[in-house]
Amino acid sequence: MAPWLATIALCTVSSLTLAQVGTSTLTWQASLDGGTTWQSNLVEVERSQRTFQVRGWLDWTPDAGAVFFTTTFDCLVSGTTSGDDVRSIFRREPFVSFAPQTLVATRFGDVIKIDDGRDTTPPTTWGGPYGVRLLQPLVNDPRTTRDKPLLMLSFEFEHDGTLGSRRVSSVYNGSGTRDSVPLFWPTVNGGPVNEPASIVVPLDIRVIPAPAAAGALLGMAFVGPPRRQRRFG
Repeated sequence: MAPWLATIALCTVSSLTLAQVGTSTLTWQASLDGGTTWQSNLVEVERSQRTFQVRGWLDWTPDAGAVFFTTTFDCLVSGTTSGDDVRSIFRREPFVSFAPQTLVATRFGDVIKIDDGRDTTPPTTWGGPYGVRLLQPLVNDPRTTRDKPLLMLSFEFEHDGTLGSRRVSSVYNGSGTRDSVPLFWPTVNGGPVNEPASIVVPLDIRVIPAPAAAGALLGMAFVGPPRRQRRFG
């Protein structure tokens, strides 16, 4: 990539941002069938299914813009147990090539943070000094994607079978400053960058017993004490 192109693309976002209209929504979702279908808000996983896929899915209203430009965030999986794990962290192109970084999953107590490998700080409300960086080339660059909605991040989550809830969410770096929240170009030909209102929809993961086991437990709850046999004579 030519140095002048990098300079333009990485210039101070605040100087480019003129509009603040529309809404962007980053929704965390899970797939229990290898990516065929996806569930939002709440997913119930039987304890026998130890691994499944999770993704961050970005969509935005038409008035927010036509083409995604950039964002930076930390992904947090909270309420985890010691045997839970995050693997196979994935960012799609052109982000891998245009904003190269090594992403790692690091445990802090019951929280697993997905972040730039250089960021060793605990999870915070403002995202820390680095973050998962997604940055596009200039809007007319052939590598720029115009997909909408857009895959931000995906990974494989493994739970250890412990019943209960975990939550996948994210925080934008800089506590929602203009260099971290999702920004968009207004048209496919570029133009002043827009900073719409940003919404994050977390995903709650509930690990539950298998139906047969749950039914057996429910049946046991209704079994009363043995009846005493009445004697005659």
